[in-house]
Amino acid sequence: MLREFVPEVPDVTFRLFAKLLYKTHGREFSEFSENLFTGERRTFQDLLDHREDIKESPVVHTRFRTYLAFVLHTFPDNLKPDPDRALRVFGRMIINRFSVQSLYLEPIGEALYIGPSIHDHSCSPDAGFVFDGALLSIRAGRDLVVTDPRQIYICYIDILQTLEDRQSFLKEHYFFRCACPYCTDEQHLINRISAVKESIRDSLRGALTACVHGENESDAVQLDSVYQRARSLIEQDDSDEIALGKESTLKFWKIDALAVAFECAERLPHRRQTEAFKIGLRLLANFKLTYGECRPCVSVLCFRLAVIASEVLSKGNEQNEHELCQIIKDACTRLLATHGKDHPLTRRADCLAQQWPGSRSIIRSFVSHHTSNTTSTH
Repeated sequence: MLREFVPEVPDVTFRLFAKLLYKTHGREFSEFSENLFTGERRTFQDLLDHREDIKESPVVHTRFRTYLAFVLHTFPDNLKPDPDRALRVFGRMIINRFSVQSLYLEPIGEALYIGPSIHDHSCSPDAGFVFDGALLSIRAGRDLVVTDPRQIYICYIDILQTLEDRQSFLKEHYFFRCACPYCTDEQHLINRISAVKESIRDSLRGALTACVHGENESDAVQLDSVYQRARSLIEQDDSDEIALGKESTLKFWKIDALAVAFECAERLPHRRQTEAFKIGLRLLANFKLTYGECRPCVSVLCFRLAVIASEVLSKGNEQNEHELCQIIKDACTRLLATHGKDHPLTRRADCLAQQWPGSRSIIRSFVSHHTSNTTSTH
């Protein structure tokens, strides 16, 4: 059916919508179910569809009508859905879908998980979610005493946005206003991050995306150019703060610039073990301040720094061996908490730890505590 779109490729959300329509055709929504960790059975029928909210939303309803037009054009007559049924499928999908991520948290697709969709949103979540292929695991970020999975909150969005932007996005796409601790306290650190120069964020991210997928020499040149631009912006802002006698302040664009500079430097062999490592440490400090200590993005960044640290050690640089081993240990500890002992990244971190005497004991020390923190795995 999707051959009708050649040479265009339908977006990932439409492909999920088409798949759900095909899978549920002629069947009751209650036939599709998953069991929660409490033993409760949750079905596709249980998911909210927000039909009335969607009809009142120009953006979301326009998207639905566009998707429906594509479906009615491409599906054979015996599979064409009733518009009302299509809206009920669309609503359940658009509200409850997850962005499937690579091991390094890059979006690679979308999927609907009936069980995990029970968790509501908080900008200050109790748990985080990670993927191993299509396997989704949700793990508590702190000790919880709950009997109902509805009491466990996850985060639907990137919280590195202004309070106004977070609330607007959640209202427009999920039809609710967040009342979490971050959103009810205007003086919270996350709400005091400067939102100046926001256009820089999109510009840098767009430039990075445009050149990271290639493997030829010209792509490396473009990547280095993006790196130089990001680093120049960071250094100029650092100089301005020093000249004005101001303490360093958190800025959304600057955190993104650090992230872009790190992504570029990590991919460039001549910058990997020097610039990438230094920038990565600075980015990690910003991540800990904003996202918190026990979040998957912090653990993954720690792991990436640990890999670079192991390369530095492998080259015989013993000057900072203790510090580098501590970074490897820190990655192991965090991955155990956020990803679990069986996740591929945790196993890779374990392999790194085994290479250096100062890191070998870390897995054994933390397994007994962190293996109990998985709240639901699907």
